[in-house]
Amino acid sequence: MGGNGGRRYDWETKVAAARDHVENGMTKTEVMAKYAIASVSVQ
Repeated sequence: MGGNGGRRYDWETKVAAARDHVENGMTKTEVMAKYAIASVSVQ
């Protein structure tokens, strides 16, 4: 897991996802689904 060739996310996506989690109270699971983020990238 977390090997070579992982998906990259642009800065805007990262910031929007973090904002939704921290400021808007979304769970990590909700944010991951909304932004199609692979689970290994969330820590």
